[in-house]
Amino acid sequence: MPLGGIISSDTATLDALVEEWSAGSRSALVEHALRLYLNVRPD
Repeated sequence: MPLGGIISSDTATLDALVEEWSAGSRSALVEHALRLYLNVRPD
C-alpha cells in the first residue's frame, strides 16, 4: 500500500531508519515495527 500524504521530512526519517535497522525498504521497516508493537511473531 503506498503511503499517501506523507511529507518529505517523514520520508527522510523513514529512509534513515531503513538504513539504521537494515530493513531493506520502508515497507519492511513498517511491518517490523508493527510486529514489535503488536507483539506478533513473523510467519
